[in-house]
Order: sequence, then structure tokens, then C-alpha cells
Amino acid sequence: MYIQPAFQARDQLAVEELVESHPFATLFAMRDGQPQVWHLPLLRDAAAGKLVGHLPRAAAALAGEVTVVFHGPHAYVSPTWYVTPGLVPTWNYAAAHVQGVARIIDDNEAKAAILADISRHFEAERWSMELVEGLPRLLPMIIGIEIDIVAVEAKFKLSQNRSAADIDAVASALAASAAGAATADYMVRHAGARIE
Repeated sequence: MYIQPAFQARDQLAVEELVESHPFATLFAMRDGQPQVWHLPLLRDAAAGKLVGHLPRAAAALAGEVTVVFHGPHAYVSPTWYVTPGLVPTWNYAAAHVQGVARIIDDNEAKAAILADISRHFEAERWSMELVEGLPRLLPMIIGIEIDIVAVEAKFKLSQNRSAADIDAVASALAASAAGAATADYMVRHAGARIE
């Protein structure tokens, strides 16, 4: 990923928060000269330094090097929002790329544990895997995947290359819309914006 110096995410905790709070990821791999792209939730296991999830059995060839993209908040930025005249439209966003090595998990007990962890993460106490009838029949249809994290780079493009007045104006405009509120929050927390 090309990252201009102004947009380099240097705060490791902020990058970890992005990965954990936006777990629906895009996984990329090259296998036999063909690109493979999968969309899936991946949970970060900080203690083990890995990402964990599951995919349909058709993804069994994904073992090996992969890149995972986590997309944080993002929004269109109108040039009419800037204090400075003559600027152009752009897009503000936060994204993290995780390089790793994927390992396929095909043990039914391990796959059931992965499913339980994911459902617990998103469901809290409302639902659990114990409610699934015929789980042993369903488990062979999926594979678990563990991705050992090798490197992480992140870009927080949040108008940091603009004046403080322009940053504040963009954040205020974004905060006023439902679609831009999360991006405005990121601008306040990571680009020093003040919302008026």
C-alpha cells in the first residue's frame, strides 16, 4: 500500500483497534497464478499473534502467504467543505493491511471452537453454537483458518495534509451526516480535528 508520510498510522494501539472494531475483512492470496479473494470476519488473537476465522471448504487451498485488508470508516470529502479555496474532492479513510501465513484447520473440534468464539464475539449472551442442530453434519462443509501475523501497515488518510482549519471544517461536515460520523470521529481521534 502506498502511504504518504502524513497518512502513516504510527499508533500501534490505534491500528489494533481498527482491526478489532472492523473485523469484516478481505483476504487476498495468489494460488497457482490465480488471485483468490474472500470476504469474511476475522478475529484478532493478540496473545497468539494471529487472525482466526472460517470459510467454505472451497477455500482449502488458501494455506500459505496471504494479505488481509481491514477497512475502517471512510467517506467522501467535498471541496466545498474546505476553508481553503481551489481544492479537489477526495476520500478520507482508515485501512490496515495484514501480511501473514494462513494455516487451514480441518479438525471438527477445532472448527467448532472457532465458530463458538466468533458467535460469542458478536452475539454476547443472546445465542450460542449449542443451539445449532446437526452441527457435526455441518462442520465438514467449512474449514477453519488461522493466519499468523507477519507484518501490519496502516493508512489513516484523514486530511492531515491540510490546514488545521480545513481538517476541522471537513470533520464538522462529516459529523453532520450519518454516513460520515464514524470518519469524523476518526479525524478527531487521529488527526486532531475539532468539530464545531
